[in-house]
Amino acid sequence: MNVGGTGVVAEVRGKLPGRSVLVRADMDGLPLTETTDLPFRSKNAGVMHACGHDVHMAIALELADSLAVNQHRVPGMVRFAFQPAEERAAGAKPMIDDGVLEGIDRVIGLHVWAGLPTGLVSIRSGR
Repeated sequence: MNVGGTGVVAEVRGKLPGRSVLVRADMDGLPLTETTDLPFRSKNAGVMHACGHDVHMAIALELADSLAVNQHRVPGMVRFAFQPAEERAAGAKPMIDDGVLEGIDRVIGLHVWAGLPTGLVSIRSGR
C-alpha cells in the first residue's frame, strides 16, 4: 500500500473474528543535534527523536510482535501506521488519502508524556 510517501504500514491478522483497529505511531526525527553522551543517542548529526518518537515506534513494534506471536488469540486485524511528518502536520493526511483508514473500525494513537507519573495511562476520547 502506498502510504503518504514515506509512511510504513503493517498488519497483524488475528485468527478470531473481530474488528479492525489501527495503531498509529509517529516516526519522524527532528532537525536538532543531540548533546547528550548517552549510549542510545542519535548516531546522525543534526537529527534526533527529541520528543519521544523512538519510544512511540518501539511501543508499536513490540505490540506488533506480541500480537503476531499470539495471532491464534487475536480477534480481528490490527494495522500499524508509522506516520512521518507529524511535527510538520503533514504526514497524516497523505496517509489517509492513500487509504490507510480503509476497513478500519477504531484508531488508537499514542504519545508519551514525560509529566505523567510512571504506571499511569491517560486516555482522551472523542478526538
